[in-house]
Amino acid sequence: MEQKDQMMTSMLTMDKGENGEDNSREEVKGEEQETQKENGRLMLADGLTEREPKNVTSGSGQQVSNGFTTSTPQSSREGLGTTGAASGPGGGTGSATLLGGLRTLVVQQTSLERPRETWSKKMDFLLSVIGYAVDLGNVWRFPYICYQNGGGAFLLPYLLMAVFGGVPLFYMELALGQFHRSGCISIWKHICPFFKGIGFAICIIALYIAFYYNTIMAWALYYLLSSFRPTLPWTTCTNSWNTANCHSYMLSDHNVSWSNSSTSPAEEFYTRQVLQVHLSPGLHQLGSISWQLALCLLFIFTIVYFSIWKGVKTSGKVVWV
Repeated sequence: MEQKDQMMTSMLTMDKGENGEDNSREEVKGEEQETQKENGRLMLADGLTEREPKNVTSGSGQQVSNGFTTSTPQSSREGLGTTGAASGPGGGTGSATLLGGLRTLVVQQTSLERPRETWSKKMDFLLSVIGYAVDLGNVWRFPYICYQNGGGAFLLPYLLMAVFGGVPLFYMELALGQFHRSGCISIWKHICPFFKGIGFAICIIALYIAFYYNTIMAWALYYLLSSFRPTLPWTTCTNSWNTANCHSYMLSDHNVSWSNSSTSPAEEFYTRQVLQVHLSPGLHQLGSISWQLALCLLFIFTIVYFSIWKGVKTSGKVVWV
């Protein structure tokens, strides 16, 4: 009976040893799988953040950020796979496995790009597009160009070029701008950096147009300020800039003989007071600066600057005025 009891005890001990070894093997396999998954995630994150600044923390408690080492709390996992030993019936010692000193890489992704600007309301975008399409050139200059180039005969080629050239380019610019959310210069980084000069050319053309249209707006501002006088200066011929050929037929209560040299007070106000063309005989002698128009032009450029100061946040609100 004693021998049977000893045999049963030894068999139970062997079963326990085998179970302990199986458990230790399963723990080791689990730790190896976890390590492989972690390495895979780190390799993927390393590939995604190849050009981003990285902060790497090693098991020695040092943090490496862009090539510089700084001390950080130790984040290594040591002693993950320690298993105990199992004794056999003969008093032997089982195998023990130690998995320690594993290093953990902490990758921190940071974005160096500025947040993209968006329109606060759809109506801001719609009014801005309408303002660009129905601008001073279409309302004020187009009738003059149409009259100078034959009237109705000019409309046919103009409509053909507008339908097959202007409108497609207009919608293409809108689509590219909304898709990339970039300006006319930075958008060529996404399309073709070789054609980046087109963006600079667009900016230069916009600057030329700004000088052209802002000058006309300065004239309009000068007219606005002059209209606050008790008597409108372009309705009478009694001003200091008027000549003997000035005749105001609107205010005249008697017959007036007009000649080829006769002028109206509105024409003389524009040519002799606003533009002061009589002070300059030609391009070879430009004359002095008209300080009234210079101040008006400076005021217009100041308004334009503050209108686009913060991008679409300010320009979207100005179009409501």
